[in-house]
Amino acid sequence: MNKQAPQQSPVSPTTPPPDSWQPRRYHWGWLRIRRGKDKKLHFPGQEADETVKKVVHRHWLFLVRPALPFIASLIGAFLVPLGYAIAPGAGSVWTILELVLVVLSFVTGGWFVYRVFILWELDIDIITNKRIINWRGGIRQPSRKETPLEKVQQVAIVQKSPWQFMFNYGDLHLYLMGGSININDVPAPKKVKEAIWEATEEFKARKPPKEKPPKVLDPEVNQLLEDLGKPKPISYQALMINIHLFMQIGALVQGAPLGAHCVLFLISTTAGANIR
Repeated sequence: MNKQAPQQSPVSPTTPPPDSWQPRRYHWGWLRIRRGKDKKLHFPGQEADETVKKVVHRHWLFLVRPALPFIASLIGAFLVPLGYAIAPGAGSVWTILELVLVVLSFVTGGWFVYRVFILWELDIDIITNKRIINWRGGIRQPSRKETPLEKVQQVAIVQKSPWQFMFNYGDLHLYLMGGSININDVPAPKKVKEAIWEATEEFKARKPPKEKPPKVLDPEVNQLLEDLGKPKPISYQALMINIHLFMQIGALVQGAPLGAHCVLFLISTTAGANIR
């Protein structure tokens, strides 16, 4: 009696474990940048030879306005016991007011934390040794714009108000090849400008020079190409014929002014030619 070997089910190929640092669609746009085990900063979409030079957040001054309701509710919650000590007769009123202010403190505190997370943590600008990444849009609609360093031509600092000079913040205007971008509310804009310019200069220094076009091995073809590239002399007879032709064209179109301009144009364009 023949014994058949037990049939083994085909082994399905094992899928590699998912990377813990996936693009934003896996993390809902919450994570922008993190520090890895190598003590270096990393972000989604980072290339293997790309390093982070600087991370720019908005200036802390723009967090004061979202914090004002939270600060006011805390001050009111601390003043209620003082009012109860001055006028203890209205005890129930102070109790209700205290509860309202405590609830209001939690609500405004949550709003302040949310605004800090949106304005400061998510809206960032990352400067690497290859590009500038502008991340905007918060949690629901994150947007990411990338600018290669090779397109950066000039960086300008814009500080218009006394507040910007006093608190050391401003806007950066980047002049690019074919356009421009603005980075607003930058703290210490001079240092950020220096970081961008330093990364740009390093990138351009690493870029290999343009290769010269290869030469043809045939010496006759090389000589022919060199002869074609040299300026050719114009004979005196051909020059006079062209001048006479332009004068006739100018006379046909309402008189001499156009003819004079044509002659001057022809002489100026042929001034550098060799006349035999």
